[in-house]
Parts: sequence; C-alpha cells; structure tokens
Amino acid sequence: PRIAVDYKTCSKKELSIACRNHTLIELENFKLFIRFLEGNKVARLCYTRGSTAMAAFLLSHYTTKIYIHNNKQAIDLERKSYKGGRVECFYLGDLHNENYYLLDVNSLYPFVMRNNLYPVKYRRISHRIRPQTLATLLQRKAAVAKVLIETDLPVYAIRRGRCIFPVGRFWTTLCTPELKYAFAHNHIKQVDTAVIYEQENIFRSYVDKFYSLRLDFKSAGVAEYE
Repeated sequence: PRIAVDYKTCSKKELSIACRNHTLIELENFKLFIRFLEGNKVARLCYTRGSTAMAAFLLSHYTTKIYIHNNKQAIDLERKSYKGGRVECFYLGDLHNENYYLLDVNSLYPFVMRNNLYPVKYRRISHRIRPQTLATLLQRKAAVAKVLIETDLPVYAIRRGRCIFPVGRFWTTLCTPELKYAFAHNHIKQVDTAVIYEQENIFRSYVDKFYSLRLDFKSAGVAEYE
C-alpha cells in the first residue's frame, strides 16, 4: 500500500522510505501495463501514453492510408479551424431549495472517433467558390473552409485573444461538422477559401478493440485495466 507522509513535517528518513515505497508501486504499475500490452497483443511500451496509444493504432488498426500534405495555405486554414473546447455556465448565481444533478457522458471521445469519418487525404484548395458548391462537396468529402456567417445563434467560434461565440455577420473558419450544421441552418453567405479532403472511418476497429477489452476486464472485476 502507498505510504502517506506530510512532506512539510516528515523527517528525511520518513521521506526516503515513502519515496522508495512510491517508486516500487510505480514499478509494479509498469510491469502490470507491460503484461497488458503483451498479453493482449496491443503494442510495445513507448515513452508516453500518447505514443503508446499511437503504436497500438499503427500495429493492428492502421488499415487506411493517411496522407500528410505540406500545402502551407491549407495548413494555415486547418490551424485556424481549431479553436479548443467550450465550457459555459447555464446559470450564474446562488442555487437554493431545488434538486440538482451531476451528469456525465461515458466514453464520449471514443464514440465520436468510432462513428465519424475523418480526413485522410488532401485533394485541393479552392477560392471564392459558391456556397452551394461546397454544400454539394460535403455530401461525400470532408472540408475546412473560411466562410461568412450570418446567425442569431451563438454557435460558431472565433478567436479574439480568447474563444468567443458571437451573433450577427462575421468571418470564421469551420470544419466539416460545423459546415454541415451551418448549411442546414442557412447561415453561410459566402465561401472565401475551402480545403477539400477524402474521408474514411479510420478508428472503428481501434475503439471496438479497447472498449471490448474494457468491458471484459470490468465484468471480471479487474479494476486495474478498467
């Protein structure tokens, strides 16, 4: 078991014993992790969690070729389309005398990964195309585009030192799901630049593999692997 110490008041001997204890626990965790990787033919152990996850994807689930392009204009547009997440309060102030609930979503990221298509190959960059042309392309392709929005809904982000969601008429850079939403609500008035991609479902088998393992370990009561 992990030894708890007060780092402000403990002696050097107590600190040394606790540090050794914590190190041995981490060693056992790594051994457990390696056994998991090898026993389930997942991947090799890499330097970070991210690189280990990538190794697992490449080993058994990289079945669709993903092409990396070097078009600077397209890269700049791609980076502008990434604005980070959104956290917003539904209510500000004191809450009294009612029932309130804490809600969470299980496996939201894996769900999105598994059930959507993702860009796998750059096709072209187009300037000043008609909105209807882009809408038609989105029926079978992925895209990132700088578009003129006109909306009374605060759903499209722009960065002005921080991420904001204005209403009215403004330019912003959107990716495929946002573009589809904007077209569905007739919010796109002009298209300045659009980058078009081939798209595929690239994560289905990857998510299915690990979610299945997680459920197996959970039903077997193996808490370490849940």
